[in-house]
Amino acid sequence: MLRKLVFALSISLSLASTAQGQSAELMQGASELMAKFQQGEMRDMLATASKVAGLAEKEFGPNDPDYAFLLFFTGMAQADAGLYQEARGSFDKSISILNSISRFQPHQVTYLGYLYFGYGNLHNAMGDFASAEEYLWKSAKFLEGKTGKDAVSFFNDKAVGGS
Repeated sequence: MLRKLVFALSISLSLASTAQGQSAELMQGASELMAKFQQGEMRDMLATASKVAGLAEKEFGPNDPDYAFLLFFTGMAQADAGLYQEARGSFDKSISILNSISRFQPHQVTYLGYLYFGYGNLHNAMGDFASAEEYLWKSAKFLEGKTGKDAVSFFNDKAVGGS
């Protein structure tokens, strides 16, 4: 249940951040992805998520944070289908893109929180409980701002070598 709630919030956040100035095809694909999710068509989501991520890569570029976040949906759908290694590859690529950002926007900090949450759940499903715990704690830091500073400032400091 919590996973589905996080997934719905993630899709909504991504749609909101990518809505302005994007192609009709990408927006229709993202709407279709949300509809499949809302209808519980998790198996059908994999093809749609892969399609939308491909469109986003073409439209935004391979190193864009919005593409990385839509790639995260592909990983979530792969994990739901039991395709754990494929999901891990999608999560790893998404994390790599987001970790290359030199200055975080508030929604990108939230992206990382959701991504780490999904990655923690993937490790849990694979039986790697130590890694699951590590990523779930990272997720909590991103999503709840338990850093002693506001989350955006904290992670911007980290990105430029601060403490």
